[in-house]
Amino acid sequence: MVRFLLLRLVSAVAVLLGVVTFTFALVHLGGDPLAGVLPPGRPPEEVAAARHRFGLDDPLPIQYARFLGRAARGEFGDSWTSREPALAAVVNRLPATLALTGAAVALALLVGVPLGVLGGVRPGGARDGVARGFALLGQAVPSFALGTALILVFAVRLEWLPASGTEAGARSVVLPALTLAAYPAATIARLLRVSVIEVLALDHVRTARGKGLAEAAVVRGHVLRHAALPTLAFVGVQFGFLLGGAVVVESVFAYPGLGRLALEATETRDLPAIQAFVVVLAALIVGVNLATDALARWLDPRVGIASTGGRG
Repeated sequence: MVRFLLLRLVSAVAVLLGVVTFTFALVHLGGDPLAGVLPPGRPPEEVAAARHRFGLDDPLPIQYARFLGRAARGEFGDSWTSREPALAAVVNRLPATLALTGAAVALALLVGVPLGVLGGVRPGGARDGVARGFALLGQAVPSFALGTALILVFAVRLEWLPASGTEAGARSVVLPALTLAAYPAATIARLLRVSVIEVLALDHVRTARGKGLAEAAVVRGHVLRHAALPTLAFVGVQFGFLLGGAVVVESVFAYPGLGRLALEATETRDLPAIQAFVVVLAALIVGVNLATDALARWLDPRVGIASTGGRG
């Protein structure tokens, strides 16, 4: 297990370095970073002064080396638009995004896991039909359409929940979390249903049934442990996607999270804010993936055997 985690940690560091390098290159290849800071038509001397102030007049290798050194210390400079430290701007938005993402993942699991298990245990039955119908609906409805519908019903007509912002505390998270949770809940239900059907056909499950174990005990003790692995992998990937990819939902609900910050920084070509966002988000995703790998290895010790040479 220790060797497995060390190899995963080395791989995670390499992935993090690759993501940071790719982002640095992409920002500079996409045009002049000052294009979003200075209005067009400024005098050349003003442009040169700004380029020198932001360190953009140095060769790219020097800029890259300086960026890596500062990033290792958690220093990204000040945001070009807000004039506050870029890392502080990202960290200030992080709790709101973590609360939204955590609530969405929890809702997705609470809905998707029972539906997937019920559909897989009795495929072709009424419960299976409900699970498949929910999965189809959850994957078909766009998030912006679902979010708008939830606002119209629960915020405008019924006035139960706020439509935007975070001023209402935990109640502000309910509607955006429901919107974000719809697609992963549907996918979890489909993945787990297929996995349960496959595991139920294995020899050790038939043996457990032959010993007279109750169906609920067979499902809990012999099916879910193995059927959960594909779903666990999806949840790990989806958690990272929700952390940084919920731009549409955050825009619909005017939710002050990392997604909106990244969109604003991209529009203004705020290089320090973009780099701070990418590094923090990549570190979070790497941490989630490490935890997911460790949990998967605990559920099934065979996970990762090839990469560790057959040793734990």
